[in-house]
Amino acid sequence: AVVVYVTIFAGIIMAIDAKNNQMRENGDMRLAVWGPYLISLLMKVSSFIWGKIANRLVLLQNHRTESRHNDALAWTVSSVKLFVALFPFLELAFIQRYVNKTCMDTLPEAAAGVYNLGFPPGTPLAGAGANILASNITAADLEFLGAYHHENRYGHQCVSGCYPAKCWTKLDGGYECSTICWEGLKVQLAAFYVLQVVTSVIFLVIPIILTSTAVVWEMCEVMEIRNRCSAVVRSLLGMRLTSNAESDSNGASYSLLQYQAKCSATSPYEYGSYGGSYVEDFLDLAIGYTLQACFNQVLPSMAIIGVFAHMFLYRILAYRMLNVTCRPFPYGSEGIGIWQSILDTIATLAVTCNVAIATFLQSPIKDWRLERQLIFFILAEKGLFMIRGLMASILPDQPDDVTRIEDYNAHVAADLTTRPLPWADKTHDFSKVDIGLFGPGTNSDDGEEGGRSHRSTGVVTAGGAPSPR
Repeated sequence: AVVVYVTIFAGIIMAIDAKNNQMRENGDMRLAVWGPYLISLLMKVSSFIWGKIANRLVLLQNHRTESRHNDALAWTVSSVKLFVALFPFLELAFIQRYVNKTCMDTLPEAAAGVYNLGFPPGTPLAGAGANILASNITAADLEFLGAYHHENRYGHQCVSGCYPAKCWTKLDGGYECSTICWEGLKVQLAAFYVLQVVTSVIFLVIPIILTSTAVVWEMCEVMEIRNRCSAVVRSLLGMRLTSNAESDSNGASYSLLQYQAKCSATSPYEYGSYGGSYVEDFLDLAIGYTLQACFNQVLPSMAIIGVFAHMFLYRILAYRMLNVTCRPFPYGSEGIGIWQSILDTIATLAVTCNVAIATFLQSPIKDWRLERQLIFFILAEKGLFMIRGLMASILPDQPDDVTRIEDYNAHVAADLTTRPLPWADKTHDFSKVDIGLFGPGTNSDDGEEGGRSHRSTGVVTAGGAPSPR
């Protein structure tokens, strides 16, 4: 199911990019403008649908414990949702240049086909207008395409699918260009990241509104308030509810126990509900961390947006946990469990992704020959993995002070449990103490029998050891 779903999603994304390239060649830029927002919306919808499918798949596995169920659900959900969050960007950055090429008999013809709406700013033909004839284009005019075209095995000249969108002149006289893939990657990253933050805020606010609405709706029945919609709005704004009949409003109150019952009924803390869950709360953070770790060098402003956005998100999350989730059923856990492995996997993927971006998308390495690029990519990736592994071996998983505290606690616990108890000579007689279910003097035969059967007949020393009389 996982392979089928990700294959369908990847096919849809590549079909949208192919259609976008076709519309560009025909002079239609509508999909180029709205494509990033369409793909971002498609990513959110695909993630939502898989969340429903994954829950049913894990339920069919019939896990015996709650921890095993949560671990299986975390892996099943995160594997696809992280793929959905990463693949459109990876496809735009590394695949589109090879699948959306424009090939013609000559380079001027290919360039004229690509730039039928006008050549990019900073190039010699920037002011030549649209639909320029290929016969009027010289080799000097296409010098900026030096690293963005090649000759295929059929002898045709092909312009890369990631062709320059704007250029500027370097100090040495050459051209430095930013491609449509790089510009599209920045727009799509910004669109999806903002959409991710907005949807996270919405799904945190929804349970708060649902719980408040349910409470106010029930109070309106007691206070005989007819305009309940107005009462809900007043309550959300922090205003006091008032009744037409003052006598009816007297004594109308809502206890904490009633409020917690309403929270459990409207927004329980379980997967698939508006009240959030262990898996969903971690997954939102994991997706945001993945985007920051893998593509922050493409759009550095994501870090600034993320700081303020997560400050706001954490306050809403804390309010929801305290006032809506209230008291979820406690489960034992050692650390963050399976999510530590998921975050480690994301960190490993981020190393490869950042090295690939620096190698194939950024100057000066992107202008090297492919053989040199691959050598640099392999050496840089392995070098960073080596540094990461060295740091992991130097820095322990548990700090030294925590280890010392645990050792001291274990020593104290062992000393207290193995030390012999002092034996006291002073004894206390509890033989006349009645600890039965019925008090002394009852007329019930069962009570008397029960009381007699529970009388103590022993003597207990001050040290706690019983001694026979």
